[in-house]
Amino acid sequence: MSSLTDLFKELSVHTVNSDHQSAFETSYEILKTSPHNLKALRLTIVSLINLEKYEQALKVFNQFKASIDSDELCLERAYVYYKLGKDLELSEIFKTFQGKEQELLVENPGLVHLKAQTLYRSGQYQEALELYQLLISSNAAGEDELSDLKVNERAVISDALTAGKFDKIGQQQQFSELENEFMSYDLIFNESLISLALGDSEKSLQLLDRAQQLSEEVNVDEEDRLSETVPIIIQKAYIRHITGDTTEAQQILEQLQHLQLSDKLTQLIFNNNWISLHDNKDTSARLSLRELQLPNSMQKLHARLSQIQQATLWRNYSKICIQIGKNIPKPSKSNTDLTIDALSQLQNNTQVQLDQQQYIIAQAKLSTKKALKTRNVALALISAQLNISASRFDAAVAVLENLETQDKFQPIVASTLLSLYEHQGSDKKKVELFDLIFGKFEDSIELTQSEFELLKLFALKLATLEPTRTQTLLHKLQHVNSSDEIVQFVLSSDQITADSLPSIASLTAHLDLAELETQAFHQITNEATKTASKTAYKVHKRPRTRKSFTVDPSKTLDAERWLPMKDRSYYKPKKSKKKGTSTATQGGSADNTTEVSTASASVVRSTGSGSGGKNKSKKKGKK
Repeated sequence: MSSLTDLFKELSVHTVNSDHQSAFETSYEILKTSPHNLKALRLTIVSLINLEKYEQALKVFNQFKASIDSDELCLERAYVYYKLGKDLELSEIFKTFQGKEQELLVENPGLVHLKAQTLYRSGQYQEALELYQLLISSNAAGEDELSDLKVNERAVISDALTAGKFDKIGQQQQFSELENEFMSYDLIFNESLISLALGDSEKSLQLLDRAQQLSEEVNVDEEDRLSETVPIIIQKAYIRHITGDTTEAQQILEQLQHLQLSDKLTQLIFNNNWISLHDNKDTSARLSLRELQLPNSMQKLHARLSQIQQATLWRNYSKICIQIGKNIPKPSKSNTDLTIDALSQLQNNTQVQLDQQQYIIAQAKLSTKKALKTRNVALALISAQLNISASRFDAAVAVLENLETQDKFQPIVASTLLSLYEHQGSDKKKVELFDLIFGKFEDSIELTQSEFELLKLFALKLATLEPTRTQTLLHKLQHVNSSDEIVQFVLSSDQITADSLPSIASLTAHLDLAELETQAFHQITNEATKTASKTAYKVHKRPRTRKSFTVDPSKTLDAERWLPMKDRSYYKPKKSKKKGTSTATQGGSADNTTEVSTASASVVRSTGSGSGGKNKSKKKGKK
């Protein structure tokens, strides 16, 4: 906010830091002896502001609070609050001037400028743009301040377009064009941001080249030229990166890698883009976190970061925290990005150290429960992404289908659902979702850029399932934006007839029939000669070797060696192994007894003569 800074520098304070310091010391001594001296108090505060000692300036305000009226030094006090990020105190000051902007344009235009900048930083782009246009249309601003106001106005428009607030297609011409006049390189730089937000990356790069050339011509001093051109070069690398030309983006950033950048914000943006470009291939997540110095760097540069920049840095910080297993802290109150809150809800402090895939699955299950319960859009989208990464596509569908009906109209939700339905092969659900989207936007006169792209996606994806309604949708899109090349091509292709097509002879005139036949025959013969190669497996047998023996001449050979073993005189059959009763079961013992009794019955003989047939026989077994 350069013009406000210049405003303070004009208040009888020199521009050299040593002069600011001496002015502060002198005025503060006067203030201690004369607390009600308003001129001394103003000079003290302005000196501290120019020295960028905002905390000390606030202490001086609080020290002499009783000595001054509440309306005195209103601009200076508001500026200190702005620099320290005290939005609550700042809003209290602006409430006292609510609806009095026209009067303030004459009495205190700097306060209107500060309010516009505060609204821009908090994401209230429409209100900020109205105040900037009010300041530009007034005659109170000088030529230099008018240029600064236009720079800030274009910054509001570019951020609003990026955030999806000002992307009405009918207003693109109003936002993307500027009067033909001499423009500073800051203004051209912001023009390039607007072109990029509108999707024209080529025009954005052309404007950046022009801004860089003008910056090098204006800044004669080497240090000034470096500090002003480096942000332009980083932006050029960023555009190359997001358009897929990563090689060119890397080459651009490598030129700046060894530079000692004095500006902390520029250094932070460079480090962030460098790490994002390399995707942690060469560095670990912990090293990336150390290079970015997050979250301390965001807190120190809070006053200079736009809301979009803060949200982007917080998201990157959260991703790194998830990778290294660190708890995700809550963002500052001024950062209203719901994604960070959703990521914080997913953090499970009791989560044990698992491998990456197991961790993703665990987080996917946890996020599914929370998303189904809360029905929060940001949490549902994160849960859907986690479930997709874990191949849990049904869970991703369930989470998004559980959202409120009005949330499903959001382009990011509807397009994700359509992709999931395509993956599942469910034409029925695709048609049901198309019915919902078509009914919502059928009678819409104005469409945002994201809504336009969503309807174009549905019209192209469901052309075969819903030919009539998709044609109606394409004609509607052509009416909204007649310059869209894809819509024009699809609609013009439907009007192609057989007569308008070129003849077959004209299409085949340059072909040589003999050459085609030769190529086809060569291809067929090559394919015919190709046979599956078989691998021959050879079995290697180990040769048998006979045992060597020596003949003892002192021993005689066995004379019965030619007879079978059973017929030899010295043959003894092997005894059968019988189980004893002590080791057998009851059933086994009974069986053995039966066998013994049966066998013994055939070995009965008389031991003597007796009378009356009372001779007893004894059972004899083998000894």
